[in-house]
Amino acid sequence: MKKLSFILVGLCFLLFGCPHDAKLANGERTVQGEQFTTISSLAYIGGSVVYNPSNPLSAQLYNGANIAIYHSELKKTQESAEALIEGTTETETWTAKPVDTFSIDREKDIYGYLKIRAVSSEVIVFDYHRFQSPEKKVVKSYSLKKNKTLDLDNDGQPDVKV
Repeated sequence: MKKLSFILVGLCFLLFGCPHDAKLANGERTVQGEQFTTISSLAYIGGSVVYNPSNPLSAQLYNGANIAIYHSELKKTQESAEALIEGTTETETWTAKPVDTFSIDREKDIYGYLKIRAVSSEVIVFDYHRFQSPEKKVVKSYSLKKNKTLDLDNDGQPDVKV
């Protein structure tokens, strides 16, 4: 169970990422499909975004920054696999056992980005641009205070913490 938890946490980090300052074209001058293509072609890693109030240009989080976001879900399937259950090299016993496998459910992929409007050590104000399709984008604004969290994809897990 401990190993499975470690794998799931690792996959969560893989699935939610924050490439810093994604080069997004201005939405008013560019077709949203081009923005979607840019966002969906990035490589994602999970983790934190660096904030440096004394030198904002040396950080990833600053006023005007674009932070790409990717959410997805894992789908679990069960397969049969042969495993060495007991024995030594002289008396091996191989048995078929059900094994859980996990894969990314591409039907549930969500791409978007955070447009940082204001950031300080006490609060962050941003717009969440979420693509519902390559041609349709929804924008919501948020203000999040220090020590608060926000669940952007409504999966019950916090996605942003200040």
